[in-house]
Amino acid sequence: MAEILPMTEADLEAKARLHVRCWHETYEGLVPQAWLDENITYGRMLARQRRIGWERVLLAWDRGVPVGFASWEDEARAWAGRRGVSEVSSIYLLRSHQGRGVGRALMEAALERCAHESVALLVLAGNDRAIGFYEHLGFSLTGRSVADEPLTELEMLR
Repeated sequence: MAEILPMTEADLEAKARLHVRCWHETYEGLVPQAWLDENITYGRMLARQRRIGWERVLLAWDRGVPVGFASWEDEARAWAGRRGVSEVSSIYLLRSHQGRGVGRALMEAALERCAHESVALLVLAGNDRAIGFYEHLGFSLTGRSVADEPLTELEMLR
């Protein structure tokens, strides 16, 4: 089983590489390839992580290699339009480690750290595997969506 640890500054480069790999594994075929290639790059992910920090990021490690990550916000971002609700802002896992309990462990560790019992997240429309995973963990689709071309994300709440 992978070990779930808080991210540190020393993990920035490894996390940026992991972020790019996970996005491409997860979203190829769901979003335009040109958009992925232009927007999901190592340089952009590294700069983004430096900008937002790493205090609310967990990494899943398997034999010294990062294989997944999750991040959360104590207060859901403006898209949610809700008070008293935390947000799981990202959770990604390499395909090679899916179905082995690592995603569940990451999500449970992130949820434990959220400030509120009620938690929201966004999932890409069409990502049925992720929707099923979140439903299994007690999240439900709310019927609300957030569109940011070319992406449409669906709100889930628990």
